[in-house]
Amino acid sequence: MKNVTMVLSIAVAASTLMLTACSSTPTAAERKDEKVLSAGTLSNTRPWWTYEGDLDRKKLAEAMGDDGKDPKNMFVISTATVSNEDLVPNCYQIARTRTSSDLAMSISNIVKASSALASSADANEFQGIIASETQQVVVGAQIAEKTWAKIEANGQVKVHCWVVVGLPRKNMSKLQEIVISQLEKANSGDASLKERVKVAMDKMAQQL
Repeated sequence: MKNVTMVLSIAVAASTLMLTACSSTPTAAERKDEKVLSAGTLSNTRPWWTYEGDLDRKKLAEAMGDDGKDPKNMFVISTATVSNEDLVPNCYQIARTRTSSDLAMSISNIVKASSALASSADANEFQGIIASETQQVVVGAQIAEKTWAKIEANGQVKVHCWVVVGLPRKNMSKLQEIVISQLEKANSGDASLKERVKVAMDKMAQQL
């Protein structure tokens, strides 16, 4: 495989998974549309990192015990919903399981956005490979933090949970090599491939 020096940067817009970014984060006071009835914290409130929206990568890394300036991990926040507090353990399991599939989908979306795959057949094969490889990367990843909250919103009461999974950046670099390798196989002779993928990834990196 040709040498590739790009750094894989992934941003996910899916509601089931949030990656860190540098911007403001909604506070509890700004969420007038919902009411926290109870929560799995001593303060009985939701932690700041459970709110949807862009998160400060440095702040989150430090909160998870990592180096904010040079984090060793990429932190992925995954969420799920259940009907009552008794199911919180199940909720954590569901959220943890979603990390792999959502991460794989985000990688596929980056590649799709860069027009790196010429046909739907190539795309389907690629997605299958990346889903399998991403699952291997996520297996064994540490849950850095988890919490839950019982929330009333739009007249309904549900229990939401969040898990913060720390993925070693060196593992993500390995996954990146696999992504590029598969793209090169599907696009032999396409000189503009790497540049298109790089542009797409650079755009993602600006959000981290």
